[in-house]
Amino acid sequence: MRKNVFEKFGLMFVFAAVLVMMFGTVSVMAENVKFETFITSVKAGEFVLSEEDNDEFVDAVKDGNTDKAMEIYKDYFDIDDVEVKATDEDTDKTETPEEVTAETEASEETEVAEQPAALQTASESANDDAVVEDTPVAEEISAVEETPAVEETPVVEKTPVVEPAPAQTTEQTNTSGLSDAEYLALCKIVQAEAPNEGLIGKMMVANVVLNRVASPSYPNTISGVVSQRGQFTPYRNGSFARAVPTAETIMAVDRALAGENNAVGCYSFKSTRSSSSWGHKTLAFVYGHHMFYY
Repeated sequence: MRKNVFEKFGLMFVFAAVLVMMFGTVSVMAENVKFETFITSVKAGEFVLSEEDNDEFVDAVKDGNTDKAMEIYKDYFDIDDVEVKATDEDTDKTETPEEVTAETEASEETEVAEQPAALQTASESANDDAVVEDTPVAEEISAVEETPAVEETPVVEKTPVVEPAPAQTTEQTNTSGLSDAEYLALCKIVQAEAPNEGLIGKMMVANVVLNRVASPSYPNTISGVVSQRGQFTPYRNGSFARAVPTAETIMAVDRALAGENNAVGCYSFKSTRSSSSWGHKTLAFVYGHHMFYY
């Protein structure tokens, strides 16, 4: 790496020399610092430019872009016009035509003799620098090509696991003061007798059961009323045991236990499809698929 830096600076010195040859012996002065001295000092780090200005200045010197280099030079010293001073070699003098011709011929001979060597030296330095600069680029490209591509792991979106809501049990809603067994018995008989009767129809079945519990003519417990011989068909055919109360059934039971009674005085009901004759009872009303009796 140090070798590359030194060789790059060597190339910059060569181009600086070329600039000096291009400008002859004219020296540009600003704040008592010559333009050539400024170039050398920037390379040596004596004048610290910003990173951007430094890169642009080095490239301008390298490419022979005098205008750009001069612009950075003037900006650095914050001046608008650069004073150009002629050296002693450029002092005005009167020359005879013969002297001009002689000097011209001598200058041409000197340039012809010296130009090949200077050009050869600059060319060799440029070629050497080009080889040095190309090598790291080639290595970087090779390194990039040899680096195995990293395969991106596909992102698998996980399907959120939706946990089923816990089943609503009668124990969770039993706030009536009844035992769990009594509360469950009422919910199951309402579910078995009125699965499709809606909220009010279910409440009326619960009202009939509770009316019997409150009457001295029937057992004084829900379990006793439900299991009384010859009364509730679902209890006899097994549908009572298999019944699973729904949320609507539980709500109907809770409202009935809270005192909401839509079947006041009714102690019996039967299906409208039933062929049984209940002539000894008084029909109170028909709701849904049930006929309610006093």
